[in-house]
Amino acid sequence: MEWLNNVLVQQAISWAIPVLIPVLAAGALWLFTQIGKLIVTAVKKSETQLDDKIAAWAVAWAEDKLGSGKGEDKLQEACEKIEEWTKGKVKGEQAEKLARAAYQGLYGELKNLKNG
Repeated sequence: MEWLNNVLVQQAISWAIPVLIPVLAAGALWLFTQIGKLIVTAVKKSETQLDDKIAAWAVAWAEDKLGSGKGEDKLQEACEKIEEWTKGKVKGEQAEKLARAAYQGLYGELKNLKNG
């Protein structure tokens, strides 16, 4: 530990500390920013997946309620259910897009079975 008493080492330490603190702070800020971006991305992805599941449930519900035919009525019912189940977070045009996508997914998969 005698080297700590060296004047040159003490000068280097006194010079390095004011330089290293801002560098470390900037590095920590960058790291926390990257972690924040990852968290936001993960949350948005899970919200999108949940919205897609809700839309699929709403479409299945409308299909069960109204039966075959009545496409526009089923779409309207599905949109209303999406709005209800998301407590108004998804509504209007966005709900319609989700419902149409869910119908497309449903009929896209079933179409092969019907015509196959």
